[in-house]
Amino acid sequence: MNLEQIEKKLLARLERIGEHVLNFAVSADLNRTGEKEWMHLEGLVSSLWQSWGHFCRDVVMFSATGCTTASGNVLAPSVAPARWERVSYIAKQTRGSGSPILAGRTNSTLRLEPTWGDVGVLATVIPAANPVNRSQLLSAFGLGVQVSHLQTVRNAAAHRNGETMRNVLAIAHLYNLPRPPRHPIEALYWVDVASGDYAIEAWADEMRKIASVAVQ
Repeated sequence: MNLEQIEKKLLARLERIGEHVLNFAVSADLNRTGEKEWMHLEGLVSSLWQSWGHFCRDVVMFSATGCTTASGNVLAPSVAPARWERVSYIAKQTRGSGSPILAGRTNSTLRLEPTWGDVGVLATVIPAANPVNRSQLLSAFGLGVQVSHLQTVRNAAAHRNGETMRNVLAIAHLYNLPRPPRHPIEALYWVDVASGDYAIEAWADEMRKIASVAVQ
């Protein structure tokens, strides 16, 4: 497997999501969203978060089990057995306070794996799996700031309560808001102060930047 293929898959997904983002911005009144619009936006944020999580998981899995980078470097496996189930086990063991990582053990139950899109989780899983490109991956995912905003909004939309809404409002100062949000999902169309893009576009752009570094 060449890591460039994983990047291309992410970019294709982001392009499709981006089309829906722009179509919604043109067709909807962003100042008057209601239940119908919220449901549509929840689909967008879920698709974006899943696409990101798939990329993160794939790039760590293939790096640890052996692959070729986009720059042509051939990476030897860092785990034994050199299978995704071994990396899955290592990732599982790093959850929470961390459990001992025993030689040869594997895991094939996906629900036991950590949240791959969480850059904090990756900062723990990558050293534990110790792929040859460990430093490259840590540098790439260390660039992640706004992807954590996506995670905050996605979690708040999935678990609506006062606490998760406060978490969303805590990042609001980084964006221009058309009005106070009634639903956390409205954060997708806040305007990023730095770029002038919609928040969801800024999050996707950061994913592209991270991916371009991670696969080298």
